[in-house]
Amino acid sequence: MTINKGLQKGLAAVEFAIALPLIALIALAVTELGRGLYHYNTLSKAVHDGARFLADDIFIELPFSDVPTILRNNTSLVTQTKNLVVSGDVDGGTALLKGLDIGTVTVGSVPVTMSDGSVDNHIVVTATYTFPSLLFPDLSVLGYSMSPTFTVTAVERALKI
Repeated sequence: MTINKGLQKGLAAVEFAIALPLIALIALAVTELGRGLYHYNTLSKAVHDGARFLADDIFIELPFSDVPTILRNNTSLVTQTKNLVVSGDVDGGTALLKGLDIGTVTVGSVPVTMSDGSVDNHIVVTATYTFPSLLFPDLSVLGYSMSPTFTVTAVERALKI
């Protein structure tokens, strides 16, 4: 039995046409996953930088043990921390990630009981960011969203000098 080579070439073209959309979808999904990981990593680094900045600068204030009061009274330090998380600069500027603003960044403290029984306040910086998916856009018309929300929290201990 002989097979016509012209039909074989046509069959290969049909198989390629069937497989191409699946291959393209997989390639785009991997690209989108890479973008998501990049955005999460950028947000995580920015939040940790903000917490480190605040932990380094808060020990200057007195009394040290009352970190919540320091944060309430020193709004410029809190604003500088939020600006650092959003733009990478304490004075503000262009956001590191599109859609990230200072309203999504919270700065606070949490009391931690130390091994000697004393209570020490730690700095807590949290940022929430909705990843703008290009491949799977917001499908809220259908009742759900494919855009994940990243929430990153960093806790730092303000060291006493």
